[in-house]
Amino acid sequence: MPAAGEPIEAAQITADATGIYSVSMEELGRIELPVGATSGYLLLNGERQPLPVGSSLKGGRFYWQAGLGFLGHYDLLFERPGNEPVRMRVEIQPKTYSKTELR
Repeated sequence: MPAAGEPIEAAQITADATGIYSVSMEELGRIELPVGATSGYLLLNGERQPLPVGSSLKGGRFYWQAGLGFLGHYDLLFERPGNEPVRMRVEIQPKTYSKTELR
C-alpha cells in the first residue's frame, strides 16, 4: 500500500452492464482519467451542470483533486469527438488515517 500522499498505480476500469464506468477515491484524494473527451459535465437530477469544483478536463484527461466535504457519488458525463457519450460515477469515501498519521 502506498504511503500517504504517494500516487496509486493506474488500473484498467471497465463499464458495468449499463455502460457506466466507476471509480472510487478517498476524500481529499486525486484522480486522473484518460477519457478522451472534449467536454464534460456533472449530472444533477439528470441535468448537465459544470464539472465539480477542483476538477478540470484538459487534453482529453479528466483531473479531480476532491476537496474537504466531497463525499458520496458524483455522476459525470463526458463527450468524445463525434458526441460519443461516456458515463462515469465517482464514489468519494471518507478519508481514513492510520494511528501513526494521527500522532
